[in-house]
Amino acid sequence: MAIYHFSVQILKRSKGHSAIAAAAYRSASLLRDERTGKSHDYQSRRGVVWSGILLPDGAPEELKERQVLWSKAEAMEARGDAQLAREINLALPKELDAVRRKELLLNFVQEAFVNRGMAADVAIHEPVPGKNASPDNHHGHIMLAMRRVTRAGLHRVKTREWNSRELLKEWRALWAVHQNRALERAGVRERVDHRTLVAQRDEALRRGDRAAALVLDRLPQIHVGPRATRAAMKRMPVSRVREVGPPRKRPGMAKAVRRVVTYPRLDAGSRLAWRAVLLQRTKVERSRKMQRLQVKAMRLRERKVRLLRDEMRLQAELRRLVQSRQNYRWLEGRERRAGLDEAVRDMARRLAHRQDRGKLIERVIAELDRTLARLEVRSAVRTRSAGRVLDHARAKHPSDVSSATPGNAGPSRPG
Repeated sequence: MAIYHFSVQILKRSKGHSAIAAAAYRSASLLRDERTGKSHDYQSRRGVVWSGILLPDGAPEELKERQVLWSKAEAMEARGDAQLAREINLALPKELDAVRRKELLLNFVQEAFVNRGMAADVAIHEPVPGKNASPDNHHGHIMLAMRRVTRAGLHRVKTREWNSRELLKEWRALWAVHQNRALERAGVRERVDHRTLVAQRDEALRRGDRAAALVLDRLPQIHVGPRATRAAMKRMPVSRVREVGPPRKRPGMAKAVRRVVTYPRLDAGSRLAWRAVLLQRTKVERSRKMQRLQVKAMRLRERKVRLLRDEMRLQAELRRLVQSRQNYRWLEGRERRAGLDEAVRDMARRLAHRQDRGKLIERVIAELDRTLARLEVRSAVRTRSAGRVLDHARAKHPSDVSSATPGNAGPSRPG
């Protein structure tokens, strides 16, 4: 099942980030940070199937070297809280082969970023066997310089309009368009959507697609991420009472002290455990929904049988009335013939009404069957993909996951 994932972060020096280290890690290469004198060697890293730099037309050839590009980007930032690069992480459809995934990503990068004057460092990653990662986790990393590329190199002034929320929304929508176009060319029926589940469900209801609306009526999941996954795979950190922040003199105190935070009271569990809770809730709610739909379909089928019986009875009554009318043709009493004619017309209307109701019920039953089929397929796919998460979360956090039962709200969402 094709999924949509598109996340953006800014690499900041104030958070200890390094554009050199990030580029080396994502491309599985060796780069040296000339500012700190530290070398970052990730040449032995597995899972990087392709990496390269895309530049606008007329850009200096030297910027095609990863070491040169990010060394210049780092050197142009003098502040301790400087923004070094913009990174985009996006999921690549597993339904495509490696060649088509690469073509999809590069076409998107060219249209969305390079054509705007950005330098893009692109890397394609694939799942690595034996690392407890999902076998479908094909994804791409795009590192973008914060300055426009000119014929002389990186511009001395940052391009602030690239930070706008409207442009981010445009990128997200464009990635969905590119992904769906590639899936269609490959003959894959699955499609992705960058909008929220609520927006997708509302549109499905507006166009009358109740089956799609019911499929979309589910809880949104959260992204666990590699850091939280690695923490859950190992021994989980223990929350403790800690002193945070600088010492400050507070009311009623003789000297300045640091603020005390009781983290055990705030800890709501790991992101992995919370994702397992969401999956469990979705599974329970989908099971209830399917049971309700099955009961509704059964009742409609029983109603259809009753309508068929009524239709047969009305047809027999109509034939009797028509025959009676023909038998009374010879009578002089026009009043008798008029009454029979009206009875025939009334019976015909009742029969047509029953037939229309029967056709409507058939359409509703067909729609319910389609909805149930889609829910069953979606449930099977999500159950397979979530099984590993649930099993591992139950082993690591049995109390958190066991609380995700009907009638129990489970743990509160972690921050």
